Amino acid sequence: GNLNMNVVLDPVPYTNGDVDFSGSVTISDVVFLISFIFSGGPYPNPWATGVHIDSNSAVTVSDVVYLINYIFAGGPPPGQ
Repeated sequence: GNLNMNVVLDPVPYTNGDVDFSGSVTISDVVFLISFIFSGGPYPNPWATGVHIDSNSAVTVSDVVYLINYIFAGGPPPGQ
């Protein structure tokens, strides 16, 4: 006979801007992004990038600036 199944995918919880998937947004996320953008480093955590940092769909230097502003200058949190 036929077998019917429902599969529910629940993505791993994440924090917007946590590109290294450490559990929090820190300077290590900035370094990770710089490595990715300028040195061909590993791709950032897909749930924490692009639209979740500076609200656009690309990973660029503007994401680095956004995170630096958030971490050091009290700027808006990633994804705002």
